[in-house]
Amino acid sequence: MKLYLENIESVNIIDSYGNGFITVNKEKYIGSIFFGKKGNVRNWEINKHIDITSEKIMLLLNSFCNDVDKQKKVEINHNEYLPEFLLIGTGNSYEIIDNDVLLPLYKMGISVEIMNTRSAIYTYNMSILNNRDVIFAAIPMRDNI
Repeated sequence: MKLYLENIESVNIIDSYGNGFITVNKEKYIGSIFFGKKGNVRNWEINKHIDITSEKIMLLLNSFCNDVDKQKKVEINHNEYLPEFLLIGTGNSYEIIDNDVLLPLYKMGISVEIMNTRSAIYTYNMSILNNRDVIFAAIPMRDNI
């Protein structure tokens, strides 16, 4: 499905999505990905929501903070720049993620929103249009499920 949004320079915008892929800034990514408002789009070694662990969440957060360090061109304490929230897309349907997995984020004051990937895509793009700092992490939609 093609998404049409205002033209915004230098931020990551999700252009479209389909069976097993998500397109960000006109580049197609196969499989699960994560990224912030700015910075690199990275592969996320997650195939199902049950693969999401605290360790994988913290690796995701550290990658995001490292991108921010590079953008600011200075080393910062990661706790000084944390996203407002983490948006997790769980594929075709909403899936529950154990609160123990998300506890480290809650302790840092980072909110977490979990929803199906289609809803997560729309929520991410609207959040970016409203200049919110968000990390998007999602398992792509699949036609054969």
